[in-house]
Amino acid sequence: MRTVLSPWAHAFDEFARSIQHKAIVVSPYITEQPLQQLSLAICERKHPQVTFLTNLSTDSILQGSLDARSIARFCKDFPDTTVRHLPGLHAKAYVADDHTAIITSGNLTKSSLYQNYEYGVQIQDPHTVKKIARDLSDYGSLGSEIAFDDLSRLADAFESLAQKHADALKSARASARSAFETELEATRESLRSLRAAPGESANSIFCRTILYLLANEPLTTRDMHPMIASIHPDLCDDHIDRIINGVHFGREWKHRVRGAQVDLRRKDLIYLVEGKWRLIQER
Repeated sequence: MRTVLSPWAHAFDEFARSIQHKAIVVSPYITEQPLQQLSLAICERKHPQVTFLTNLSTDSILQGSLDARSIARFCKDFPDTTVRHLPGLHAKAYVADDHTAIITSGNLTKSSLYQNYEYGVQIQDPHTVKKIARDLSDYGSLGSEIAFDDLSRLADAFESLAQKHADALKSARASARSAFETELEATRESLRSLRAAPGESANSIFCRTILYLLANEPLTTRDMHPMIASIHPDLCDDHIDRIINGVHFGREWKHRVRGAQVDLRRKDLIYLVEGKWRLIQER
């Protein structure tokens, strides 16, 4: 193990060139220049499998810290690439095959590689690297895979939003700002719809998340709520109540969590004892 100091562009280049077959890139922010650097490093590899775990946030797009178009271009150049979207993602980690992992504060952006003061560690113990890869894959499974066509469509929408955002900032007219807000909400709704694609319900996402959390420790339902909300902020809207015949029954998303628990118990995957949920394999 060795430390990775800023600027860490050289360390990233070494990492990228060490990739032989597969890589995992976990970063909320991703921009064009590091993706080009990664492309050049692996362009001669035969069918490299790259998995990106990121947060396709409209705020990140508008701030220029996430470049959906460049990610889509990378996917086109390397068809075996997988992109997974996980709202609330904050981790930054990079894994090459089973031999190298970098855990760092640095996003996959030009400013992170060359300008910001970042710090991290590079690990080359195969056992530890495999463990990190498994953990990241498990965490990534909580997100949603974004198909290339959907990613390209989102890139178009994001570029349109960015231009309208710039226009709205320059304009004092209410109509310009209103048009921007309307398109922004439409894009956010489109992105939310991809969280269940293809054909996956919110119940299924909550089921996977419950199993993920219980793999660490037994938890009460009350314990789970803030954890699930932090992983899936887009699915856990506290402004939406479950209303039946005009009567409020609490937050809608919490009822969905309860429904997921019931489904998992019926499938003999979890059980409840002394108020805490546990994985069935613990018995």
